[in-house]
Amino acid sequence: MTVASALSHLEKAGLIDLVSTRPEVAYLIRHGLVGEAAYDSLLKGERRDLHLAVGEAIERLFPDHGGELAGELALHFEQGGDRERALTHLVEAGRHALHQFANREARGFLERAKGLLPAGDAAATRRLRAEIELGAARAGYSFIPHDQVLAALEALLADVEASGDERLLAEAHLWIARVRYSQGERYMTSGRLRRSIDRAREIGARLGDLSLTAIPDALIGKSRVHAAEFRAGAVILRETIPVLERLGSLTEASLTAGVLAVALARLGEFDDAERWARRAIELAVQSGDPNTRLDADLTLGQVEAERGNTAEA
Repeated sequence: MTVASALSHLEKAGLIDLVSTRPEVAYLIRHGLVGEAAYDSLLKGERRDLHLAVGEAIERLFPDHGGELAGELALHFEQGGDRERALTHLVEAGRHALHQFANREARGFLERAKGLLPAGDAAATRRLRAEIELGAARAGYSFIPHDQVLAALEALLADVEASGDERLLAEAHLWIARVRYSQGERYMTSGRLRRSIDRAREIGARLGDLSLTAIPDALIGKSRVHAAEFRAGAVILRETIPVLERLGSLTEASLTAGVLAVALARLGEFDDAERWARRAIELAVQSGDPNTRLDADLTLGQVEAERGNTAEA
């Protein structure tokens, strides 16, 4: 029996439905229980071989999938017993989900990847472990208690140091700084926050990487605003926002513009404050991050409240 005649037979029996013919023919099983029953009827060896065959076919047919199929590929290679390829695709799926702001999905992929890491302390393993842990911490930042995120970030520093990857080390310190800042620590008064910010800036300057110096500068400016040093903080933030925009760090640029708007409102410069608050909204929309858009909307409300427009706020 050919594949086409087998599919026709299953469709006539009411077990599958034709859902599209372009760009290619696609069928779906009509009921999930039918799919489960068919899957459960396979022997473990058959199941493993079929998963491997499907994974390899997808890799062959869609070599430039750009991350969209990484999660599906990871599942097939996991079930097929190919841990190495499953790990590669799980890391790729985690990265892709993070770029799409699908943070829960990203953390799920990366937590699965942890379970597939090879044992031992080889440099390559430690670097990959650090990259996965850093991605999982970033993904969990919006919904995991920050003390847990901070503990995970602090724990991975030894692996990052051992990897010899300076850029990864700077990124780890940047995320430690972000979390400490969000917990109320400030650059002028917290030695631990200052240590992470200064380390990231030092590495960024040595590598000539503006992204590793602009974000620390933004955190320093924000710290000054929260310490009621509104004018000094505003000067730093005005200089930092265009750099973040040029680097494509639109989420950071939006959040920084929001803090600048609040600083200007506290100084009584309400028209300028409103312009920056609306710029924060524009940058948030461009970033595609819904959490950042919410923060920007709240900032505009805060500026209106400072102006005395409570109803508008």
